[in-house]
Amino acid sequence: IQWRPVARQPESHIDEEPGSWLVFADKQGVSQALSTLLAEKGGRCIQVSAGESYTRLTADQFCIRPDRAEDIQQLFADVFGTEQPVCRGVVHLWSLDASTDGSPASLEAAQTLGCGHALLLTQTLARTEWQERPRLWLVTQGAQAVEPNTTTATGVAQAPLWGLGRVIAAEHAELWGGLIDVDSSSPVSETTALLRDEIFSPDGEDQLAFRGKERYAARLARRSQTANPARPFRWRADATYLITGGLGGIGFQVARWMAEQGVRRLILMGRTPLPPRSRWHQALEG
Repeated sequence: IQWRPVARQPESHIDEEPGSWLVFADKQGVSQALSTLLAEKGGRCIQVSAGESYTRLTADQFCIRPDRAEDIQQLFADVFGTEQPVCRGVVHLWSLDASTDGSPASLEAAQTLGCGHALLLTQTLARTEWQERPRLWLVTQGAQAVEPNTTTATGVAQAPLWGLGRVIAAEHAELWGGLIDVDSSSPVSETTALLRDEIFSPDGEDQLAFRGKERYAARLARRSQTANPARPFRWRADATYLITGGLGGIGFQVARWMAEQGVRRLILMGRTPLPPRSRWHQALEG
């Protein structure tokens, strides 16, 4: 992955239709400023903070437990009821509060606020029967090494959310908005304005990073040849290897190839139920 400067497309669609927005609020002030900008467009903005119990603070302010799916379900019931809501989007800012001290406790807390909650949120959104699905935007801060000659990111605890986000984009395209990595050194007002532009007038870029006012997009690029190529990987005949997604067509092919390389113990794991044993030979032949 390479990050390349990309200008916004001037013909980007601007979403002017009012509706509701769910903003999972950070403590830095970005959510408050963004909520004000969203409300100026005539929509309803519901702010949701992370806490120790489910609490309805005001008509449009809630506190939920990050690791409880039932709290998200209760939130949807209290906000939208049984109606078909016009929810324009969901903006997840909780990762902005992730600690950077690198301790095991802080990394676990960051996972709960980031991937853990985003996973529960996506699962709940996917199960809704809303006619119009909201777009999910996941926001991090300093989680990507973007600028030239930089190889590390300061927000490493938030980086796993990018892996999850790319999976959500592939498996739930109907919900997908994008991933945005903001600059930790930018003022709140500047960060908020950039987020507003991307959310209300997306131009098709769904993996973006901002450093200052420079806008970067992720691009897949050919890796350059190195003077010292890595040593070839060797499979161990006495080891056991796990293939996730191993019950699909690609999984079977990978398993066969690994066996040809000398692997003797394989575990195939997948979400698709196994066919009857009488049909196993058909799957292997396919």
